[in-house]
Amino acid sequence: MEYALEVDGLRKVYPGFTLRDVSFALPRGHIMGLIGPNGAGKTTVIKLVLNMVRRTAGQVRLLGLDSLAHEEEVKSRTGFVLDETPFYGYLTVAAAAEVIAPFYRTWDRARFEALCREFELPLKKRVNALSRGMKMKLALAVALSHGAELILLDEPTAGMNSYEAEQLADLVKEVRKRYGLTIIIVEHRMPFILGLAEHIQVLDHGFIIAEGSPEAIRTDPKVIEAYLGKEDDVA
Repeated sequence: MEYALEVDGLRKVYPGFTLRDVSFALPRGHIMGLIGPNGAGKTTVIKLVLNMVRRTAGQVRLLGLDSLAHEEEVKSRTGFVLDETPFYGYLTVAAAAEVIAPFYRTWDRARFEALCREFELPLKKRVNALSRGMKMKLALAVALSHGAELILLDEPTAGMNSYEAEQLADLVKEVRKRYGLTIIIVEHRMPFILGLAEHIQVLDHGFIIAEGSPEAIRTDPKVIEAYLGKEDDVA
């Protein structure tokens, strides 16, 4: 089986928090949810995978390549949608794309403009005038326009209502099917993931406490206990 992401013994020590020996493998073409209560270590995993922070221990392979030895190549084939979209708010959508394009040899301007039309993203609108949902669409359009094979979404539903979250879920399913993508979604709201991912990893206090199908995760006693009393996470 071909894997898009392989994480082995990933560890990060901060004062007061340790991510402890996280390991998992994600097959190509799948959607994986990485969930857990706020502060569980989810975003730390993504930052380590992307080499945004230095790991204490462990190995990461992206698209079959060591993420440190082949960092430039794997990042060129990876799209990431962070909790805060990294676009200058004063720029228009079109201008933001022009700033980003030189960083990617495979940038496809025609595809970007076509995706903006499909996503109903006005090219002349300023980024800071976009809703949270539209900023997520912009980040997805950017990732798809440089041919990303693996996409990581960090807390994509933050600040969204239920209707906006449902729309985003439909969009993620559609682009995965159309482009054959592998997608990782980091999320603290369990229902969003249960209806979208095929495989789920659950983190709590820096440990993976459970993994498996949505059906298995939904009834796992360790997961229920981790989320108990956290209404915002399970709503």
